[in-house]
This record gives sequence, C-alpha cells and structure tokens, in this order.
Amino acid sequence: MQSRSAQRPSRAAGFTLVELMVVVAIATILFAIAVPSYITYVRQSRRTEARTAVLDLAGREERFFSTNGAAYTNTPGQLGYTALDSTAPIGGGYYYLTVCTV
Repeated sequence: MQSRSAQRPSRAAGFTLVELMVVVAIATILFAIAVPSYITYVRQSRRTEARTAVLDLAGREERFFSTNGAAYTNTPGQLGYTALDSTAPIGGGYYYLTVCTV
C-alpha cells in the first residue's frame, strides 16, 4: 500500500505567473505615484536652500553697506566669502550666487 503523500500528485512550490503579474502591477502603480512626489520634494528643498543663501548674501551686503557708508561691493571676499565659495555652487548644491553692483 502506498503512503498518503505518494497518492496525491505533488504541486511545485512557488508563485504562479498571475500572482507575479499582480505584484508587478501594484509595484508599478505605487512607483508611478511616489516618484513625482519625491521629485517635487527635492525641487522644493533645493529652492529653499537657494533662498536661504540669497537671504544670507543680502544680509552680508547690508552689513557691508552700513559699515562702509553708502557703498555696495561686487567682491565676494569683502562680504566674507572665500574664493571657493564664490565659484562653487552653494553648499555643493545646484545654484550659483553672483555678486554684482548696478
């Protein structure tokens, strides 16, 4: 007499193609929703960083103006920036600041 497990045909372990397709479809939908939100968040973060740097630059210009009496400068070194600060993106970021007088 055969054992009980030998009488039933064995089913291979694993996932069916339909199950895998459902998982891929769900992952694609989540990815399509998450990526635009992430891109928007990163863009806002970069703009906030640039806004902070511009406000810092404006504050330095005003301090220079009040210290030197009715004169602005277009030299970053006179505002307390190093030579590297004036040629590199702010904080290793994505925007350049340029100082000029009009």
